[in-house]
Amino acid sequence: MNLTRGPMASGELAEPAGLTHGALTVAVDRLERAGFAERVRDPAERMRATRL
Repeated sequence: MNLTRGPMASGELAEPAGLTHGALTVAVDRLERAGFAERVRDPAERMRATRL
């Protein structure tokens, strides 16, 4: 999984990681609280909001 390409939608992260969208949301929430991820809104696409 290539996490160096910039912001990705949750589906783009969930599928290669073998996670459901819900499980990925929980994982990103935890990563965000720990300072390893942040959610950044993409003005061009409302759903693309995660940066690791």
